[in-house]
Amino acid sequence: MPITLPNGSNYKLCLLDTNALSEIVKHPTREGRGYIELFPPNEYVPCFTVYNLIELRRRPDVYNKFISFFGVYPSFICKPFQLILESEIEVKGRAKVNDILLRAFTPLGPDSSYNLVEFINKFFKTPVIMQLENEWRKNDQEVLNTWQTNKANFIPKKLV
Repeated sequence: MPITLPNGSNYKLCLLDTNALSEIVKHPTREGRGYIELFPPNEYVPCFTVYNLIELRRRPDVYNKFISFFGVYPSFICKPFQLILESEIEVKGRAKVNDILLRAFTPLGPDSSYNLVEFINKFFKTPVIMQLENEWRKNDQEVLNTWQTNKANFIPKKLV
C-alpha cells in the first residue's frame, strides 16, 4: 500500500508479522541486513501492529532488540483491526491508508511523540491497551490449553 507524506515523498508500506520482526532483530547481520536490502528505507516504511508489540513484549530480550533496531528507522504502527473495521464501516468501503495508521515514528521527529520507545512506554500504560494486552495473553493461554486437551487425538505415525 503506497503512502504520500506531507513533504511529498512516496513510500510503500511493508507490514511485518511478529515472526518477521523477531527474526530481523534476533539475526540483524543476516535477516536484518536482508530486510534492509529487500526493502530499502528510501522506498519502504516498515509497519507493525499493537498485537506485534504485545507478542514481542513477552520476550524482553527480543523486545529490546526490536526497540534498538527499529527505533532508528522511520516506521508506522497500525491501528488494531477493530478500529480499522470501524473506519471501513464509516466510509462504507476500504479504509484509506491514513485511517489504518495509528502513529508515525522517526528519530528526526519534531517532538517526543515521534519517538518509538517513549510512545510504546506511554501507550502500554493506557487502560485500554493494558486490557487489550491482558485479553490477548488470556486468549493465547486458552488456545494453548485447547491444543493440549486435543493432543491425544493426534498420534504421530512413525516414518519407515
